[in-house]
Amino acid sequence: MSYAQPGEADRPPSGRPPGWSSKLVPDAGARRRPRVLLVEDGDDAREIHAWCMRATGWYVQAASNALDAIEHAVASVPDVIVMDLRMPALSGIEATRLLKNNARTEHIPVIAWTAFWEGDDAAMFDGLVQKPCEPEELIAYIERFLVERES
Repeated sequence: MSYAQPGEADRPPSGRPPGWSSKLVPDAGARRRPRVLLVEDGDDAREIHAWCMRATGWYVQAASNALDAIEHAVASVPDVIVMDLRMPALSGIEATRLLKNNARTEHIPVIAWTAFWEGDDAAMFDGLVQKPCEPEELIAYIERFLVERES
C-alpha cells in the first residue's frame, strides 16, 4: 500500500472543487508533508477532501470503509487518521478501538470526523471535526493539530 503523491490521483474533471481557494489552505512551509489516512464512506466527500489534501502537498490514502482503513493503517502507519464514525459493517468507533489496541497503530492520532458525535467514546479520539465542513476547514484543523502535537 502506498500513498498517492500530491497531484497524482483523483483530480476532479473540472479542476478544483467548487469553493476551493488556495488562500484558505495553510502553508506547511518547511514542515514534512504529512501522511494522512482519510476514512469516509461517502464517495463525493472522500474524493473532494482527499483531492484538496493532495493539492496542499500532502500524501493521502483514502478508504471507503473501516475494514480497509485498518488494513491501510497497519500496512503504512500514517501520521494521522481522519475517521468517519458512522459507516456500514464496522463503525469508525469500532475501527478506532481496534487500532488503539494494536501495537503497530496505537500511537497514531485519530481525528473523529462526523455529524453524529458519540460523546461516550470521546476519550479514544485525539480530535474532533464536525461535519459538514469545507475541505479547507478540515485541512486547517489537521495542520494545527499536527503542529501542536509536534511542539
